[in-house]
Amino acid sequence: MECHGILSDFVEEYQTPEQYVQSRIDLLKQASQNYIVPRWHKQQNYVEVWIEKQALADTFSSFLKGRDVRIVVSRGYSGLRKLYEASKGQGREIHILCFGDFDPSGDNMDDHLDNAILVWRT
Repeated sequence: MECHGILSDFVEEYQTPEQYVQSRIDLLKQASQNYIVPRWHKQQNYVEVWIEKQALADTFSSFLKGRDVRIVVSRGYSGLRKLYEASKGQGREIHILCFGDFDPSGDNMDDHLDNAILVWRT
């Protein structure tokens, strides 16, 4: 049998209870150095990137890594409820950057979103 790699999401390294407690104490001592304020905290505007295809998610994730921009995969003509839930923006003005291809749903993505926004405002 040929092995192509090992996938695991657990740690096998053993720590004594004393080592475990000391590692947590060390983390607490460094907490002020690791504290960050989220990028969008108390901002009036909020940005999301909406893409039409799941296949583009990894590409956009690599471009936006470290920028704290949410990526929403709309998969063509999303239902209004899904669009509404994804775009709430937590009381902020949301700016949605849409990326699609030139198939019918990608070509009409802007119009579909504009119509959805008109429905929400009424």
